[in-house]
Amino acid sequence: MHLLEQFGIEPVHLLEDGPDYPAERCIAECLAFGDTVFAFDNISHPYWQLSCHEIGVEVLDLRTCRRIFTRNPGVQTGDLFPVVPLVSIQSP
Repeated sequence: MHLLEQFGIEPVHLLEDGPDYPAERCIAECLAFGDTVFAFDNISHPYWQLSCHEIGVEVLDLRTCRRIFTRNPGVQTGDLFPVVPLVSIQSP
């Protein structure tokens, strides 16, 4: 409720890699919340910096993703995004 009160919406939460937060760690931490991660090169404005490595956006266009990581290759993600590389991740 805090973000809804602060921004007037509940933003889509994204983790952002960086020099002190490698992409591998970012992807692993995202996979703690689900079995599929959509990776983007850039996110359009406006966005909010929610924490050191977390940003929030009001709308996220999945058609602009550059790579998809999944622990569930049986999901039809590849059918929905045929030109996006799909990387299968082994469950820990």
